[in-house]
Amino acid sequence: MEVAKLASLCFETALNDALEGARTLAELERSRLGAASMFSGVYWARILSIQIDAVERALLSALNELTDLSGKLPDADYEAFWSEAKGALQNSISQAVRVAFASVVQQMQSMGSHSTGMDLALSESAGQRTANLLADLGKHIEKRRLTRQLGKTNPFDTVEKGKAQVSKDDSDSKMRIGLFISYSHDSHEHKSQVLDLAQRLRVDGIDANLDQFHSAPPEGWPIWMQHSIEDAQFVLVICTANYKRHFEGREEGRGLGATWEGFLTISYLHSHSARNQKFIPILFPGSSPSDIPSILLSTTRYQLPRDYEKLYRRLTNQPEVVAEPLGEFRQLDPLPPKEPISAGAMQPSESPAAVPLSALPDQVANKKTETLIALAEEAEPFMRRVFNTPARDWARTELLNKLADKLNAASIYLHPETVQRVWKYITEVMMAKAELEAPPFQIATLAPRRPGPR
Repeated sequence: MEVAKLASLCFETALNDALEGARTLAELERSRLGAASMFSGVYWARILSIQIDAVERALLSALNELTDLSGKLPDADYEAFWSEAKGALQNSISQAVRVAFASVVQQMQSMGSHSTGMDLALSESAGQRTANLLADLGKHIEKRRLTRQLGKTNPFDTVEKGKAQVSKDDSDSKMRIGLFISYSHDSHEHKSQVLDLAQRLRVDGIDANLDQFHSAPPEGWPIWMQHSIEDAQFVLVICTANYKRHFEGREEGRGLGATWEGFLTISYLHSHSARNQKFIPILFPGSSPSDIPSILLSTTRYQLPRDYEKLYRRLTNQPEVVAEPLGEFRQLDPLPPKEPISAGAMQPSESPAAVPLSALPDQVANKKTETLIALAEEAEPFMRRVFNTPARDWARTELLNKLADKLNAASIYLHPETVQRVWKYITEVMMAKAELEAPPFQIATLAPRRPGPR
């Protein structure tokens, strides 16, 4: 039961992301065909097909996630896992197609283009697609089961080797690296530069693909772009100011291809928690980092033709620097033991008595001691006023505040105990000079006030 819930949750999560892209694609299709097409059965069949394509993508995504989760299960648990997951996915597929069909019929009714004939045709199409998806589901699960038994790499997944993702061709053991180039048609010169890059990559063994190699894909340009990006291990993003505006949806009109590819890129990064090893910003001469779409600014960029070799190393997983093999830990001798602490040193010390300023270097830095001596001499007239006035408490407070300000100005911050020593010593010295008896009050322990921000 828990496996069924897990499978349904994986499918629903993937379907939400896929339907978001399907809605955008339907809007582009509506803009391309015009308002008159909404009364055509062909148009509504196309809209239904877009939504069912999203169901198919969600199924593949859920299968890949469930494959990862079941990879380490024992054989008996593995079979039970997929048996339960298959039933849950079958129900999810059927339900998703029914919802897609009902959504299209509702849109037809709202547009006033609904008819019984259209309903029947769309219902038959939805039923056929459902049957195909359910059949494909069984094939996918069976191939995963056989792959596990044979101990081979899953043919539906790419195998990550370092930073590059590669797939194996059944007819050839050579590693294939698929790459798609996303760019805007800024000028004939710019298109020529992009084509030269694609051709050079192909000569160097990279299966580079771009729109100039295709005149009219049968599935239409939006679907072709979507499949090209999904199937590629890497996508080179040729960044220009014009491309960035279209990528981020800040410019309408010509350049819908770059706008659509931008949406596909953002959707991919959103569904992969912003983790990016696929989309690579490329700068041609005349472009600058400010032309890179904001969502790709944190990605390593390459300035061509200067960085072509670095780019090629990344695509083929041939780093410039290879780490040394991990060695064994070194054995280190222990340090000699420290001498034991005497019992007397562990006893708490008594409160220190007043000490002369000449002994203060043990508690204060030398330069601070010199400043304190100067302040003590400067304090003599203030102290005489303290001892010769009946308002001793007020005068004492005034004196302490003045000297605390001077300490702050000299950037001297002392422990309260040290401050107490200094004041006690100054008091005793001033009293001896004035030949006065000790005052009947206690000198307060005041820490210097911290200066405010400068």
